[in-house]
Amino acid sequence: VPLSVGRSVLEMRLQDNGLQALRNEVTRRSEELGRALSGLEEKHPGRQPAASEQAENDRRLQSRENAVDAMAQQNVRARLNASLQQTQQVERELRDRLHELEGQASRFAADFREAMRLTAEMRKREREVDEMRDRLNYLGTERNALGFVRLITPALPAETPQGLGKTRLLAALLAVAALIGLTLPMVLDVLDRRVLVVGDAERAMGIGSAGWLVKVKDEATRSLAEDQIRRLASTLVRNRKRGGRASCGFTSARVGGGVTTTVLDLARTLTQLGSRVLVVEANSLSGASSLALTGAGLCGLLSGEATADDVVCQHEHGGTALSIVPFGQDDSNGLRRLDRLRDALDRWSSNYDLVLVDIPPLLPSADAEMLVDAVGQVFLVAEAGGVSKRDVARARQVLQKLDPEAVGLIVNMVDFDAAGSHAAAHLVETITGGRFQNFMTLSHLRLQFELLRMRLARRRANR
Repeated sequence: VPLSVGRSVLEMRLQDNGLQALRNEVTRRSEELGRALSGLEEKHPGRQPAASEQAENDRRLQSRENAVDAMAQQNVRARLNASLQQTQQVERELRDRLHELEGQASRFAADFREAMRLTAEMRKREREVDEMRDRLNYLGTERNALGFVRLITPALPAETPQGLGKTRLLAALLAVAALIGLTLPMVLDVLDRRVLVVGDAERAMGIGSAGWLVKVKDEATRSLAEDQIRRLASTLVRNRKRGGRASCGFTSARVGGGVTTTVLDLARTLTQLGSRVLVVEANSLSGASSLALTGAGLCGLLSGEATADDVVCQHEHGGTALSIVPFGQDDSNGLRRLDRLRDALDRWSSNYDLVLVDIPPLLPSADAEMLVDAVGQVFLVAEAGGVSKRDVARARQVLQKLDPEAVGLIVNMVDFDAAGSHAAAHLVETITGGRFQNFMTLSHLRLQFELLRMRLARRRANR
């Protein structure tokens, strides 16, 4: 029973006359039986009926009290249910009224917005009507005026001319065009995030390049590229003689960096110089299509199907026979048992002067990190025009995390036109065997003019 109505239940119990009379009668009879029982022994014949009568009186009193309590609780429950139903009815009515008021508020808001729009429209129309009325009044006054005359006179020439003038305007246009011509290439160069020259790769890598290779377009650039390959080969030979490792890894930041071609060209040049060179194709992303070799290969070596001497085969590149370890057939997800690769590298290092390992691209391949750790020293080949400065910086961070024994940088596929004047001088001196100043009898601008004139003459001749 809630505390708020507990007092009412107690009053109903105390004010019940029948219960009070029964309680008085039981009390009186209990006192009489108590006095009677106080003088009787346990074995007295009259003690048991008196005790039974007293227990029966107590049971009747308890039963009557329970009945009164049940009736009081039923009455309280009926009152509380009535109050609950009344409260719920009031809540439903208030909720319905609230919904009705909310709907009215929405309609009133819409009506208010419409009223504001109509008020603005009415004020606009009133202004227009006032303007039209003023104009009509003006026309009526003009029509009724006497001697009203309009005077129209041509404009007089200006006493002092204003403006920049033709000469200044032309000079300003030329200055703006020159400024755009100077700033536009710089802006485009700043916005271009690709590696275009050797300096871009060196700044992104944080180290100087061990060498750079020009993009082969004709016989002249091919001759320059061969000379640069020989320089890289001599760098590897000097490093080996100074106590460096025989095994060198070559990787790139992204797929298609020209690593395989660079490794084969280096192996061909080193072989021509008299070094014993072995090329290990460990690039699973290239598919070994450039080698076109069959056999167990590197995968067979790592799986235990072949030994380090069994997987070595011969391959011809540029007219020179090279010792190659092809990649082989790999049905698994990534290279396995790199401990066997370390043993094989030790075996090959004892049989060959240099072991060139073609490693997968560093960023997209997880095998590249494990191979770099196994080889020990690595060259990052950055393709000019094909890789961004951000990719080279990310490759540098990966190499810093791996911390190999030695790291080098090779910039590949550098455009000859973007290489600078020193590349042209190097090319001329390599081909002619003389000084660049003696060969260049014309200045650079005069040379470009003569080339343009020659192209125009050839085009007219073809027509």
